[in-house]
Amino acid sequence: MVRYGRKRYDRYLNSTTWAAKRKLVLERDGRRCQKCQSTGPLHVHHLTYDRIGHELLEDLQTLCKTCHAALHRERQRVRNEQRVAANGLRAAAKQKRQQRKQAKSRPPIPRVPQQRKKRLKRSGLAQENERLHAIQAENREHRVATRKRLADLATWR
Repeated sequence: MVRYGRKRYDRYLNSTTWAAKRKLVLERDGRRCQKCQSTGPLHVHHLTYDRIGHELLEDLQTLCKTCHAALHRERQRVRNEQRVAANGLRAAAKQKRQQRKQAKSRPPIPRVPQQRKKRLKRSGLAQENERLHAIQAENREHRVATRKRLADLATWR
């Protein structure tokens, strides 16, 4: 319906073409709601908006005012849930991008060759080297936990 435009759609609903199709659908359905079998007030509902103006009679359904409103409320609820889920995924992706950016901005921890390791032990810098390795391990654990949370968010709906 977005492609058709609201004004154009309203104009179509007020046309004689629509009135004729509406009358055919009401007669076909025995002037009864197809959900609850009520007799009034009746609306003719589009099952699909793909062929507005050129609908097949199979694209249309007779519904009472109550059932028609309930159907549109349910569709809106589903759309809102999908929007919330999509926003959650977008937020998770944004958070992941920020974490990657932060990880890239950290200075790399230099690898220490074997020969230097012996010198480090002798010079008392071995503790600093161990501290750096502990930080690396902590960062690795954090990345794994973040990936798991993002995977959980992706499967949540």
